[in-house]
Amino acid sequence: MAHPEYRLSAAPDLTGPGPWRLGQNRHGRGVAAVFLPSVELHTHVASRTDQFPMYVMGEAEGFSIDENGKPVLVPVVGGSHFHNAPGAPHAFVPKVGIAKPDNWEIAFIAITPRYLKEDTHRVSDEVRAIYKQVVGQDAPLGV
Repeated sequence: MAHPEYRLSAAPDLTGPGPWRLGQNRHGRGVAAVFLPSVELHTHVASRTDQFPMYVMGEAEGFSIDENGKPVLVPVVGGSHFHNAPGAPHAFVPKVGIAKPDNWEIAFIAITPRYLKEDTHRVSDEVRAIYKQVVGQDAPLGV
C-alpha cells in the first residue's frame, strides 16, 4: 500500500479503449495509462510529456526529432524514460527492420500537465516525410 502522499488523487476509470486518465501526481501533472496496438505519430503542442514504458509485445523504438531537427530512434527497454518537449513530434514504433508481430502493442504511463486527448495534434507533412525516411513506412495519419 502506498503512502498517502504518493497516492493518485482520483480512482482510475478503466472503461473504454484508453488512454485512461488516472488522476494527478503530487506535482499536479496528469497521469494516464496508455495502451497502443498501433503507431501514433503526433505532438503535444502545449505540453511537455514524460513517458515510461511498462511493456512491449514485440520490440519497439522511440521516434522523435531532436532540437537540431535530426530524426532520432531510441530502443525502448524496461525502465526507459522518454521526455518530449512541447511541440516535439514523437511515436513508439515497432523496431525498424524487423517484421511487426500481429500482437504488437506498447503500454506506458504518460505524465503531462494537460489532458492528453485535448493536447494531441497532427504533425506536419515535413515530419511525416522524415518519419517515412527513417522508419521506412508511411506515417500513420494519427489524430
